[in-house]
Amino acid sequence: MKKYFWVGICGILAAFAPLASADSASGTTTVSVTVGPEASLTVDTATTSLTTTGTVFNDYTGTTNLTYKIRTSTGSGTGSITAQVQADFAANGPSVASGDLTYTCTVSSPGSACSQQTASTSAATPVATFGADAHSADTGNSASTTWTLKNRPQIKTGTYSVTVTYTISAT
Repeated sequence: MKKYFWVGICGILAAFAPLASADSASGTTTVSVTVGPEASLTVDTATTSLTTTGTVFNDYTGTTNLTYKIRTSTGSGTGSITAQVQADFAANGPSVASGDLTYTCTVSSPGSACSQQTASTSAATPVATFGADAHSADTGNSASTTWTLKNRPQIKTGTYSVTVTYTISAT
């Protein structure tokens, strides 16, 4: 009886053996990407208030902070940040066209900061430049423009403002 029992168990196991050994297959893929130059810019200071301190008719100053991300091409890649005033101050106020508004720049590596610039409504003016193979930090790098507005006696009292557009590019 024991013999028949073991023969029966072996027969049952043999019947389920094909189910226990599953077939498998595999395949592969190549994941590929072409990474090109890219740039992004955030203006961190939504409104830059210009103030004056000290003696009478000192110039007004204020700073606009920026955060940029950039990747330029190896070899001959370049990049830039520029600023352009969209329209002049209202009549009887300061005058961008007359050169009343200037700025200096700071920019963290890998950028190079501009020298003192006169703001313009007719053309974008430099804030920063980048060379080939420039890479910012993943979280972005800092830059700023420190504005100086001439405090001329001819300007009528009042509140004046202009809109400045910053642009970043990378090749």
